[in-house]
Amino acid sequence: MMSSHVVVRPKEGQAEVLVAAFNALAVEVMSNEAGARAYYLVRSRADPGSYRVVELYEDDSAYEAHKQTPHYTARIDHILSLLAEPPQVEHFDTV
Repeated sequence: MMSSHVVVRPKEGQAEVLVAAFNALAVEVMSNEAGARAYYLVRSRADPGSYRVVELYEDDSAYEAHKQTPHYTARIDHILSLLAEPPQVEHFDTV
């Protein structure tokens, strides 16, 4: 399996909007993508303005397919517009 962790920081006053937009996307991902094992947003305890998207997929092809789905492509530009800075993405392999 592979995991993607994405650090995001919403613009001032946009945290609630970001959480709502992400949660709507997460419902679609988990309902429609057979290769998605987990897809959720967490907030840092040390820095409440910092969030992390945690994604777990069956394999790299499931991750790549995720980025082509209608629900992802319909929402990603809006989600990115809510961020104060570009997301920081790191990929991991399960061991």
